[in-house]
Amino acid sequence: MTDSIGRAGVYGVGLIVSNVLQWKFREQHESDCGIDAILEVAMHDRPTGQLLAIQIKSGASYFREPTPSGSGWVFRESRRPRLLDYWLSFDIPVLVVLYDSARQIAYWQQVTSTTATRTHTGFKLIVPRDHRLDASADYPLRAMSAAWTPERESGQFQIVRAVAACRAAGLPVVPSSQLWQTFNSGSAEVLAVDRPALAHQLPLRGDARAVYRSNEHSDMPAQFDMQSLSGSWHVAQETTVYVCENPIVMHTAAAKLGQRCKPLICLNGYPSRATKYLLLGLAGCGARMLIHPDHDALGKRLIRDLSFAAVAPEPWRHRCVGSTSHHEERCLDHMLSDLAIES
Repeated sequence: MTDSIGRAGVYGVGLIVSNVLQWKFREQHESDCGIDAILEVAMHDRPTGQLLAIQIKSGASYFREPTPSGSGWVFRESRRPRLLDYWLSFDIPVLVVLYDSARQIAYWQQVTSTTATRTHTGFKLIVPRDHRLDASADYPLRAMSAAWTPERESGQFQIVRAVAACRAAGLPVVPSSQLWQTFNSGSAEVLAVDRPALAHQLPLRGDARAVYRSNEHSDMPAQFDMQSLSGSWHVAQETTVYVCENPIVMHTAAAKLGQRCKPLICLNGYPSRATKYLLLGLAGCGARMLIHPDHDALGKRLIRDLSFAAVAPEPWRHRCVGSTSHHEERCLDHMLSDLAIES
C-alpha cells in the first residue's frame, strides 16, 4: 500500500466516521503498532468517552481474496505476526477496516481471539461484506465498546494489586527482576511489538539497562523498551515526575530545556506496556506523578485507567489559562514553564 493510497483510506474513513456516524475521528499521527485512528462514540454530537481503535487498509489489493461464499474478504497479516497479541491486549477494542477507495465504502471487523485465526506466517480474519461502516454500524460498535474486556495476562494485574496495596500501606515497592517477570508472565509475543517508553531527565538508579540509557544522553529523551526495564531500578521517594500525552511536548522540552528539564515521561497516545510498567514502578517507589493529557475523552480515559492501575496521577494543569483548545500543544508555553528548573 503506497502512502497516497494509505492517506486516501484514512481520509475516506475519517469522513464516514465524522459525517455518517457523526462520531469523533482522531488520527494517530505517531507510529503506533498498527493503530491508525481512535474513534469516539458520540450521542447527538456529544462525546460519550467510549473509544475504539482502528487499523485502516485501503486499496484494491485488500479485496483480492474473497471468501468462498462471497460473504466477505480475507485479511492477512504476515509482516508482523505478533501484532495480534498486541491488539488483543489493547485497552479498547481494535477494528480492522478495509476501505474501497473507488466506491468510497468501508467494511469493518473486530479483532478478537475468535475472529482472528493464527497461520504459519501470522494471522488472518474475515471482514464480512455486511459489516459496512455506515449508520448500520452505530449500534454494534457502540455495544462492542461498552462490553470490551482486554484479553490480558494475569501477571500484570497481580502486580497492580500488589503495588496498590503497598501504596495504601505506605510501603515502597522497588522494581526488581521478579516484579518484571511476574508483570510480563506469558507476554513474550506482546513484548516483541511493544512501543518503548519515552522519558527525559528521569533520575533512575540501579542496575537495569534503563538506568544507563537515562544517563547516556542526558540532554535528549531516552527510550526504554521492556527488556531495558528488567532488573532493579528506582528513584528517590517523593520524586516529582511530569507526564504528558504527546511527543511534541517531550521533544520541545528536551530541545529548549535540555538538562534543565524536570523529570518527564511521554505517554505517546495510549501507553504501551513498557510505559505502564515504568509508571507503575515509579508509583511503587513513592514518586509523585503529575499528568497533563489532552482535554478530550482519550485524555480523561488515560487518567482514569492509570488511576485504576495504581499509578494515581495528580492533575498537572486542569486547563491552561487563556486556552480553549483540547490539545496539549496550545498549552506548550505554560508546560515548558512548569518543567524548567530554576537556575
